[in-house]
Amino acid sequence: MYAIASLLDPYSSQKIQELWNYLESDCGLFGIKKTPLPHFSWQGANDYQFPLVTDVLRKLASEMSPFVVKTGGLGIFTSETPILYLSLVKTDQMIKAHKRIWDAIESKADQLIEYYAPDSWMPHITLAYHDLNRQNLPCAFSELAFRPFNFEITVNNLAVIYQIDQQVGLREQYLFE
Repeated sequence: MYAIASLLDPYSSQKIQELWNYLESDCGLFGIKKTPLPHFSWQGANDYQFPLVTDVLRKLASEMSPFVVKTGGLGIFTSETPILYLSLVKTDQMIKAHKRIWDAIESKADQLIEYYAPDSWMPHITLAYHDLNRQNLPCAFSELAFRPFNFEITVNNLAVIYQIDQQVGLREQYLFE
């Protein structure tokens, strides 16, 4: 699987790493370490048509300016394998950027993940997944539910990250100009 994402700025990345470390040390949650790049995703797909997507991302990044988004609070995507996340507050600028990215890359993707489609996209930073269950969810939530999550994140890049079998990484990244 691939995702078009934005890696977090150094300050925000450190804050997320601290949350991951807490969840690992106090709650035994280390599944997030399978994708150890603090980020939020704009789009996900089984595969992309490279180098076409590379050209599009490079062009989009050259036309975009950095902007700020705010964190909103904790959330859970419910399922047999729930996901604990930190929500991001959608702004007009963020919604326009998402639509622009989605429209430019949609035709160059194989099996898009519809959770990221403009009508259903919920921007978030994943805090725990893969190993979150009924037994450890109370630990994760009991501490984090009482912390304020009201920091700002500078969005200044578009990146392609991937998870193929057991390999996870950054394929490419383009800074906004």
